[in-house]
Amino acid sequence: PFAKAAVKRPVERCWSTLPEIYDHSGEGEPKKGNTPFEQDFKYLVEKLDLFKWLRALDYRQRVGRYGGLFISAQEREGVTPNQPLKIIGGVRGIKKLRPVFEGQIEENDIENDIKSPNFGNPQTYTFNPNRASTSTKSVEDGNTVLHNTRVFVTAEDADDGSIYGTSCLEDGFNAMMDLVKVCAAGAEGLFKNSKQRLHANITDENVADSYLNSGGEDDDDEEEDFNKQLSAIAKGFDTELLTAGMDIKVLQASMEDPSPSFNIALQSFCAAVNIPKTVLIGFETGERSSSENKSAWNDAMNARRENYLTHMLKELIEFLISIGGMRPPTNGICIKWKDLNTATESEKIDIVDKMASVNEKSTRAGMGEVFTVDEMRLITGRKPVDMESEEYA
Repeated sequence: PFAKAAVKRPVERCWSTLPEIYDHSGEGEPKKGNTPFEQDFKYLVEKLDLFKWLRALDYRQRVGRYGGLFISAQEREGVTPNQPLKIIGGVRGIKKLRPVFEGQIEENDIENDIKSPNFGNPQTYTFNPNRASTSTKSVEDGNTVLHNTRVFVTAEDADDGSIYGTSCLEDGFNAMMDLVKVCAAGAEGLFKNSKQRLHANITDENVADSYLNSGGEDDDDEEEDFNKQLSAIAKGFDTELLTAGMDIKVLQASMEDPSPSFNIALQSFCAAVNIPKTVLIGFETGERSSSENKSAWNDAMNARRENYLTHMLKELIEFLISIGGMRPPTNGICIKWKDLNTATESEKIDIVDKMASVNEKSTRAGMGEVFTVDEMRLITGRKPVDMESEEYA
């Protein structure tokens, strides 16, 4: 569960609001137009559900060294999967987008030409769609060779121009295994300690001789009957044990509290995956701590959007343009994200409530109001009362 949360939390937060893509040079405020590039991108979003597959791709690339987006499209007859893809019909020629894990597309034939822009990266991939699942079915014995133009590959930590990044779980692997051991040991210890383990202390010498030096058939029968009674006691809650010449005690072991070991391993894992503990496990202690962690987490996710996801989107668009899947932009690719630290409606109302409280205290002190009604309305996104005011013209 901790590994899955470490993989999914950043993905869920970064894609909680979707970006806006413009055909724009980057100068001034972008305005949504109707250029061929924007029409094609709109088709990808509405007809092929592009952002759904990109969110799934982002999840997959965090698990391994890289993740891929397999593109199934219309092309001329006779072209095999190991040959370059050239889409016929533009964006409407794209039939399906399928996100895949690293294990489903293993690299082949590394490009050795130093003059090639693809130097050091695979020329082809071996595609096995079921390798990362529990399915026993395969496609062509699990060996379908795909040309690199058929798979868009991305990796968050690949900052050297290659496709090879680092799994987000690699640094915290040992801490994660410690968590598994602590949880398993704690559960097993509680189970064994709660299970009744009985100890028979024989106080009668004759009974002791009967059990310790038994050799006859009658003695064996008595011992077997006694063991059956002990077994019944251990299994049931409404059984009774009658004894003579012995005392029966329940063995109990004192267990150490696993919380300190668990917390150390959890904190180490959180540090390795760079996710606050309160965000990873969804538990918050204290309003101030919660707010600070939330703000820091949103700042980190804003940076992840700008440093990785924006770059990934531009690379994907350029990749689709290169294989005939989109028409190029007239001015350039402009990607805008909404700030994750933007106040929610509830938070905006709280801000306005505090502004009203300041006005009330300021008025009582004879200093007049600090904030106007229009300023408070603007906080909540509403239009000013006086729309003809020069201040808001």
